[in-house]
Amino acid sequence: MPSEKGKLPPKTTPKHFELFRKHFNAHIEKLGLFGWRVYFKHEQLHDTYANTSYNVNNRIVSVKFGTEWCCPLNNKCNYDLNEESIKIIAKHEANHVLLAKVFELAMNRFVEKRELEEAEEEIVRILDRFL
Repeated sequence: MPSEKGKLPPKTTPKHFELFRKHFNAHIEKLGLFGWRVYFKHEQLHDTYANTSYNVNNRIVSVKFGTEWCCPLNNKCNYDLNEESIKIIAKHEANHVLLAKVFELAMNRFVEKRELEEAEEEIVRILDRFL
C-alpha cells in the first residue's frame, strides 16, 4: 500500500535491488541497447524511486535505486513495494537509455540535422519491434 503521510517510507532491501537490476537489464536487452557499460548503486535518493544518468560518448550508464521506496522529501508514494512495481520503475529507467542520444543531441546547440535524424531513426527502429 502506498505510504501514508506521517509514516516513514518502507526501505528497499538487497533483494529488491537485485530485482531492479534484473528487470532493468532485461528491458535493455529487449530494446537491443547493447554496448553500454551499466553501473548500479543502491543508495538514498531524495526525490525519486530511481535515477539514471549517462555519458553517451563513452556509452556509460549509472543507475541508482533508492533505499527508501517513497520520496522522502514529501512522502509521496505512488506504487506498492512489490516486484511488479519494481519492474515498472526499472523499465522506466531503461527507457531513459533509449532516449539518451536524442536528449544529448537536443541539448547541444551545434547539432546537425543529420545527427538528429539518425538518432530518431534509431529509436523508431526499436519502437517498430514493439508497436
